[in-house]
Amino acid sequence: MCAWGHRYRGIEDMRPKDILREDHGRIMKLFAAWQKMLGKLEQPRQSRQEAFAECIDLVETFIDKCHHGKEDEILFPAMESSKRPEVTSLIEDLRSEHKTGRSMLEAIKLEFKAFSQPNGSAEKLIQLCEGYIDLFRKHIRRENAKLLPVIEECISAGAQEQIAAHFKKFEQKTMGSKTISDLSMLTR
Repeated sequence: MCAWGHRYRGIEDMRPKDILREDHGRIMKLFAAWQKMLGKLEQPRQSRQEAFAECIDLVETFIDKCHHGKEDEILFPAMESSKRPEVTSLIEDLRSEHKTGRSMLEAIKLEFKAFSQPNGSAEKLIQLCEGYIDLFRKHIRRENAKLLPVIEECISAGAQEQIAAHFKKFEQKTMGSKTISDLSMLTR
């Protein structure tokens, strides 16, 4: 089983938009846990740093590599084959936001290294994390409102079944043995 106790047991009943919508819900829960953690980042410093490092790893693995990978490598190419200009434009914007998020995540990791030093300050790290969270909360709302509703218009039912199966394989490959069954452990 992959992270979050994922739902792939009944994959034949799930469409790509349902899988992505569930991912979005999990990401929003991760953001809530991350924000709670940001408020407690400095005390006790060592245990918070370890939990924060786990959170950054989960964000990079689940959100960027797994979730965005499913979109960038599987869903978007299938949707682009519809040759609908409004869909292509939306996908270009979403890919650009994925790229921006990767750059922001690299900046967060660098700032976390600086924060981990004895006299490191949390101020810039918190600011970067809040910017990342804000970007992707808006991104998710946009995907839910504009991308998910047009999936079925762009992709046949048979192709959607194949995409859902590819999502499962992609997530298993990307997440590996990582499992986080209880987000509350990150905020202790």
